[in-house]
Amino acid sequence: MLVRRLVPLPAAGCTLAAPSPRFRHAATFARRHGSSSGLLEELDREVDRALERATRATVTWTPLATGFVSPAVTAAVVSALSTSADTGVIPWGGYPQAERARLLLGPRDMLDVWAGEPAGAPWPPPPPPIQILHVRGNFLFDPGRHADFLGAVLGTGIERSMVGDVVGVGDRGAHVFVSSSIVPHLEASLTQVRSVPVTLSLTDLADLALPPPRIREVSSVEASLRLDSILSAGLRLSRSKAADLVRQGSVRVNWRPVAKPSVELSAGDIISCSGKGRLVLRDAQPTAKGRWRVTMTQTV
Repeated sequence: MLVRRLVPLPAAGCTLAAPSPRFRHAATFARRHGSSSGLLEELDREVDRALERATRATVTWTPLATGFVSPAVTAAVVSALSTSADTGVIPWGGYPQAERARLLLGPRDMLDVWAGEPAGAPWPPPPPPIQILHVRGNFLFDPGRHADFLGAVLGTGIERSMVGDVVGVGDRGAHVFVSSSIVPHLEASLTQVRSVPVTLSLTDLADLALPPPRIREVSSVEASLRLDSILSAGLRLSRSKAADLVRQGSVRVNWRPVAKPSVELSAGDIISCSGKGRLVLRDAQPTAKGRWRVTMTQTV
């Protein structure tokens, strides 16, 4: 039997991912980056469901949490509620750097008290929504990738919205952030990842050993701000290889898949490439010769 260990919500002063000013509505940005109509509709549905839940939570004075959502949905919901005097949102994925997060929605006054003074809140505390599950095994001779651990969890019949980030810990397995309600199911069902038998245990946030990110600064002068051009410079690839990665669906801009290498970027855009890390386009300034001087940060 696993001992229940809950990940608390962030206290006052805890840094949460701030949405770009560009995130005003999910549809706008999906169209801008050439996303498919199916993705566009799904993003809109997720955002709409979260906003409907936020309204219900405020009207009933009962905070409600979403499942885990993508950074794009988080940013759109946070932006949509940023001007509301009545309804607030606390995104939390279990640790400050989390990409996928659950959104705690409810009356702004109530959430402000919880975030600022959780011990002295006059209302019952919110349901702790997240637990950290250590999927432990000897992966020295059969290394497990992110997709292997995620696939093994989802293969037990779990919906994607019940699972947050998956953080590898080398040949010892991975930490998987999950909704607390599914822990008993995983305890009974998850016994193997790839060819490796695994055991499960719950981990405290304080005991979580996250590898420090590797960061590289990149400066370049480019003919345009096309996605394939910036990706090529940032990842030190040929432009044709960068374009192929985009067409293969390996690249996301501001967390949304894109299919067009010709998409024009601007300062502040975040480009993720499967297996190659993330680029942040920090600055883009025109030169006297009509080119672009760009500054990027690559995180691996």
